[in-house]
Amino acid sequence: MSQTAMPFTPPNLLSGLAGQRVVVTAGAGGIGLATARLLHGQGCRVALCDVSQAALDAAAAELPGVTVALADVSREDEVARFFDVALAALGGLDALVNSAGIAGPTGGVEEIAPDDWRRCLDIGLTGQFLCTRLAVPHLRAAGGGSIVNLSSSAGRHGYAYRSPYSASKFGVIGFTRSLAKGARPLQHPRQRRAAGHRRGSAHGEGDPRPGRPGRRCLRGHGNALPGEGVAAPHGERGGRRRGEGGRVDPASARPQPRERSARPEPAGLRQVPADGEGGDRRGDQHHHRRQPLHEGRGACPARRDLQARGRLAKHGLDELRPVPSRTEVRHVPIRLPTRHVEVVEAAHPVPDQAGEDAARRILALAHGAGPDDLMVALVSGGASSLLSLPAAGVTLADKQALNRALLRSGAPIHEMNAVRKALSAIKGGRLLEAARPAAVVTYVISDVPGDDPAVIGSGPTVPDQTDPGAVAAILQRYGLSLEDRARRAMEANRLAPAADGAGPAGIEMLATPRMALEAAAEAARAAGLEPVILGDTVEGEAVEVGRAHARLALGLAPARPTVLLSGGETTVTMSGSGRGGRNGEYLLALALALGGRAGISGIACDTDGIDGSQSNAGAWFDGDLPADARAAGVDLADHLARHDSFTAFERLGRLVTTGPTFTNVNDFRAILVRPRRRGPSTPKGRGRQRRCATRSPNRFCGRSA
Repeated sequence: MSQTAMPFTPPNLLSGLAGQRVVVTAGAGGIGLATARLLHGQGCRVALCDVSQAALDAAAAELPGVTVALADVSREDEVARFFDVALAALGGLDALVNSAGIAGPTGGVEEIAPDDWRRCLDIGLTGQFLCTRLAVPHLRAAGGGSIVNLSSSAGRHGYAYRSPYSASKFGVIGFTRSLAKGARPLQHPRQRRAAGHRRGSAHGEGDPRPGRPGRRCLRGHGNALPGEGVAAPHGERGGRRRGEGGRVDPASARPQPRERSARPEPAGLRQVPADGEGGDRRGDQHHHRRQPLHEGRGACPARRDLQARGRLAKHGLDELRPVPSRTEVRHVPIRLPTRHVEVVEAAHPVPDQAGEDAARRILALAHGAGPDDLMVALVSGGASSLLSLPAAGVTLADKQALNRALLRSGAPIHEMNAVRKALSAIKGGRLLEAARPAAVVTYVISDVPGDDPAVIGSGPTVPDQTDPGAVAAILQRYGLSLEDRARRAMEANRLAPAADGAGPAGIEMLATPRMALEAAAEAARAAGLEPVILGDTVEGEAVEVGRAHARLALGLAPARPTVLLSGGETTVTMSGSGRGGRNGEYLLALALALGGRAGISGIACDTDGIDGSQSNAGAWFDGDLPADARAAGVDLADHLARHDSFTAFERLGRLVTTGPTFTNVNDFRAILVRPRRRGPSTPKGRGRQRRCATRSPNRFCGRSA
């Protein structure tokens, strides 16, 4: 009996939005801009505000027809003017997306200035109220509409040393739940999002900690928490569980199944259809080709893990059968057992010819995919260098020189990768473009703050529309420039907008920095320690972050041993020829700022096993480090000034060398703070304890006075 193959066609998850009139706050950057792009691409009429005129101008140039206005959402008069402009341009309103917010100050509650507290809540919470109160009458006049309020997992759990931010996000959740119950005449879902970290929010900062990937109520995006995907006005009534959402039939006022397209996702991110959706895929197992492509430092273990978890079986890949030209790219000289996959070793962090050759072969394989094929891409950190294919008019030598300059500049990873994508023939969604009309599924191991799939490995399967002018501004900011030839190549390399309905079948996170920190916190609790997660999106100069963490550690007076955990990706602005990576530099600055304080120790490592370009994963320190350095003739301050942390820790025997770890979830930092020891109690009548003049003023020598 013959069987007819049914082509796997990813559904257009946002169909039916054409013509909708939408207002987006903080719409010129981060999640707001990603939302505006997505809605604009679906034919919505969009008006957005922001506090940066330059960002608004860039958004207007990128999104023709979008209405933009300068407005601070914490100011009632500016919000009113913005709505006047938006409503005049749109002629009404169907949806409001409240995405403005700032991270606010960091520190103990006694250290936070009242003005900083008010500013954080005014933007993140009061701003949503000011916009919503103006939007509701127009939504009601339109016969119904939707309000999307962005919150964070901070609104459920609270963050240490982030009381203003946590309070604002708790407030957003309460405000949204109250609105959902009180605004029932709108007869449409009111949505609250537990948003992940975003860069460049309306007021210059982002959520310091994303939601928890891996615990999803909507498939295909790792930042939604259970119960935080949707809060609908009817979601807490009628026996339905919180988080299930619903779309209301105005005629019957009865909840109907909610379409999965209700979620506005970052551009290029689509949900992976659940089993049974998107047509009958049984024919895929017998009639369609599957082409797994792997890029990055965690590619081999990711492929094994993917198959072990049964994720490929969901797409008809119940086993990896021999198919020619499957290729994965790594940079370390190791040999992992693979039956059907060719491993190509390439260089990192500066690309080489082997990486270019492998990228060219992978791109050719994608070009050979047909409409009945499914391409599976496994992407992990390091792919920006390993999968390097210069755009037409750009040479490998050009990219190598530019990469070296960017690495020395101190630019954060999202800016570095924006430049890399602009000059690449395979990054920024160009691999996806080559695979069309085949369906594409991408599984990702995140090594970047915020877990943005467009940044991880420079997003080979995530379409990118970065304006060349924005890339030029990044280069100018760090004193870099392109030759006229390369500038013309960048202009000609812009990716055309995707055709309607085209795009990846889905993007799903396999592992993230947040998962690593939470696993470390569980291990700490099992060992009797009190874990405090400072966040997995810590960025900035490694020296400054180290000093800031030293101040936090010195300010603690814990009753039990406490470990401060953090992740993210710091930077080092090079000015010498020292050896070492960002984790060594962070740790050296941290140890110097602690000044040998007893009872505090720490470790900082890159989770892939390589810190910078040396052989170590990172380093560790304890209170004896300064004394040991003096005894060994090691000037720690001089090594820090020369960015030579590797040599300092090597001479002191404090390097951490793991070899390749076969994963890459960014940096891992832990600072252990023990309770301050007190001297023995003084027996009655034997005198009182005396502070020892030769030791720290907080230590007792135990001798009787």
